[in-house]
Amino acid sequence: MSVTPSFARRLLGRPLTLIALVWIAFIVAIALFPEHFTSYDPLDQDLLDIKQGPSADHWLGADALGRDILSRIIFGARDTILGVVEALVVVAALGVALGLTAGLFGGWWDALARQYIDVLQSLPTIVILLAVLAVFGQSMLPAMAALGVLGSAGVARVVRSATLAVREELYIAAARLSGLGDLRCSRRSRCWCRPVSPFSASASPRRRRPGAV
Repeated sequence: MSVTPSFARRLLGRPLTLIALVWIAFIVAIALFPEHFTSYDPLDQDLLDIKQGPSADHWLGADALGRDILSRIIFGARDTILGVVEALVVVAALGVALGLTAGLFGGWWDALARQYIDVLQSLPTIVILLAVLAVFGQSMLPAMAALGVLGSAGVARVVRSATLAVREELYIAAARLSGLGDLRCSRRSRCWCRPVSPFSASASPRRRRPGAV
């Protein structure tokens, strides 16, 4: 049985998930092609429309400078989505890499990683982001990168715990007894794929056992 038809059937069986995916696709389309969804320039000012309420011409009204609010939201969606993607990439790359290596190799690196995670989680996120914005002149690029670094601590902790659980399984011990090191053992057994299960399990539907209530 191929994976694609099975995934499609599960997706069609969960209408809320399908609606959410369609909505996300719509938002991404707006962010990529904003000029096709509004006829107003987000920087154009009209003194006659200052603080105008919602109307047929301005669906969400106008701001204190007479600029169309809807067009400003639409044109600002691109920067917002790019910032979110940047933060998620940093979170995934740093958190998964740190958690995997800490759980796999252990020793001094695991101790150092745990101290690093504790330090990151003790920092005030809002204060750090405000400081980054002040230093870099209100630039979103370093601010979202800093948010990704701060958020990677939680991901690293979860991935490390899952890696430690996989590391203690019998087939890993058997591979070590056969003479394989930690790196070759993880590469051959693909145990590095297992720690992502806490995230995929939370997103997948739970199956009831026969007879379970």
